Amino acid sequence: MPSEDDIFNALKAVKYPGYSRDIVSFGIVKDVA
Repeated sequence: MPSEDDIFNALKAVKYPGYSRDIVSFGIVKDVA
C-alpha cells in the first residue's frame, strides 16, 4: 500500500489546468484519507 507521501508526490505531478503549478500547491488536495 502506498504511503501518504507517495500519494502526495504523485499528485504533485498533476498540473492545474492553465497554470504551471500543481494541484497540491493550489490547495485543492489538502489531505489523503
